Amino acid sequence: MNVLDLFRLTGRTAIVIGGARGIGYAAGQALAEAGAGLTIADINGGGAARAASSLASQYNVAVDSVACDVTDETSVQEMLAAHMKRFAGVDILINSAGVAFHTPSEEVDLDQWNQLMNINLRGTFLTCKHVGGQMLRQGGGSIVNVGSMSATAVNRPQTQSVYNASKAGVVMLTRSLAAEWAGRGVRVNSLSPGYTSTEMTMQDAVRPLHDTWNQLTPMGRMCEPDELKGAFLFLASSASSYVTGHDLIVDGGYSVW
Repeated sequence: MNVLDLFRLTGRTAIVIGGARGIGYAAGQALAEAGAGLTIADINGGGAARAASSLASQYNVAVDSVACDVTDETSVQEMLAAHMKRFAGVDILINSAGVAFHTPSEEVDLDQWNQLMNINLRGTFLTCKHVGGQMLRQGGGSIVNVGSMSATAVNRPQTQSVYNASKAGVVMLTRSLAAEWAGRGVRVNSLSPGYTSTEMTMQDAVRPLHDTWNQLTPMGRMCEPDELKGAFLFLASSASSYVTGHDLIVDGGYSVW
């Protein structure tokens, strides 16, 4: 097969969780540009609809949208049902829903812990469970869970032990599912970005940290969401057909130091 054909997704369909903005939207761009039909799922239904409309007009592919709360199993099931009604199959899942906070560990209350873990880890499991289950019934598919360099490197100077633990859980969940489902045709990998220029990292509360982050990153700058598109496409497509259980870290060298 021609090497460029390995990356083409024409005739395939994907679900992008958390696809209304930021890293999830960049993933949707990558898949749509490669020819996949998409469902953009997000807790912000209006944002998902706007993202879907933008992607459909940019890349001339079929794009649907649905509001989905990944912490609610019924909502996840309804999201999958809506996708299946439109596309009758699912080949790719991108799990990009996530939240973060910076709080000293001794000051974290249980509500904060539960909210973050429910979105970052429980939500990833529920979408893998149901969308992955559909892939198993179909005989194959590719799942890309968005982890973080924080799964393997402790960030400085901010305190974010809960976020780090949640992303370490995502990476280990990815590896475990990869081993469990490898013989049934479903590949499961994670993409772990470093500091990336999104609405989350551009909030006023964290802007004062940017200079420190850049100094601690060998490449000396933050990642742009577009710089993750190639990694998403590689893991989602046939270009990575013999890759499963891998955590692809895209962090400008942060974890090297």
